[in-house]
Amino acid sequence: MSDLNPITPTNSELIELKEQCAQLQAQTQNLRIAQLIVALAVAGFFWVEARRNGQALDTMRPQAAQVAEVTKKQSPAINDFVNRLAEFGRTHPDFVPVLTKYGIPTATTSALPVVAPAAPKK
Repeated sequence: MSDLNPITPTNSELIELKEQCAQLQAQTQNLRIAQLIVALAVAGFFWVEARRNGQALDTMRPQAAQVAEVTKKQSPAINDFVNRLAEFGRTHPDFVPVLTKYGIPTATTSALPVVAPAAPKK
């Protein structure tokens, strides 16, 4: 039964364990400071990028408005052209694969209003 005696640490082992604990605490503190520095750097980077993108957006807004205006003006002509292509596809079945390739609806894919072809000019 004398073999079951608990092992008591010696004075030098206690000092060594306290030194290791102090080293781990210092390392943990250093890691926290490093983490704070990295987090601040990343936050600063995102702030700078958001500011640059905001300025770029302000620069692009007038150009985007011009493109939207031109698109709005040309929309009826584009729709008329697409309707004429669909009508051409109805009368020429060989052209339907081309229309299908570019996503232009034909009589078989959707019901488009039938546009009467323009009368030939005399």
